[in-house]
This record gives sequence, structure tokens and C-alpha cells, in this order.
Amino acid sequence: MMVVTGNLIAEMEVLKMLTSVDAISIGSGGVGGGEGSKAFVLEGPEVNVQAAFDFVCSVKGEPALSMAVQRCALCDAKCEYNPSK
Repeated sequence: MMVVTGNLIAEMEVLKMLTSVDAISIGSGGVGGGEGSKAFVLEGPEVNVQAAFDFVCSVKGEPALSMAVQRCALCDAKCEYNPSK
């Protein structure tokens, strides 16, 4: 597993930071390509809710992230899978 550092920011926090709405998670899951889907109720002034909705629509359908995977035997990182390195 690749070692990654950074700050984790959930969808609800992103919507608050970018559009000043409160996003309340009301569902998640999915099948047939919808795996990882989320459903939110948005609360705030109408103009902000519309901005949040427009933002989500603008990123909907983006391709899934992919990353190169390396075999543990070839990795130099010390981790729970390879503590001896």
C-alpha cells in the first residue's frame, strides 16, 4: 500500500468551505457504477444551496481515481504490511 500524507476533508466539509451550506448525509452506497455514491440534504440560503448543487453537478461523472500498485516485496516503505523495512 502506498504511503500517503495529507489532510482528509469529507464532502460535507468541502461543501461548507466552498459554498457555506450545511450538508447532512442521508444515504450512501450504490450499485451498477454508483458505488461510493452519497446523498445529502443541503441547508442554507437558496443562492448558496444552488451554488452547492451546481458544484456537485459539475464534478459528477468524473472518472474514478486510479493509482499504480507496487508489490510489497519491491516497496521500500515501512508499514503494517512490511514492518521489517
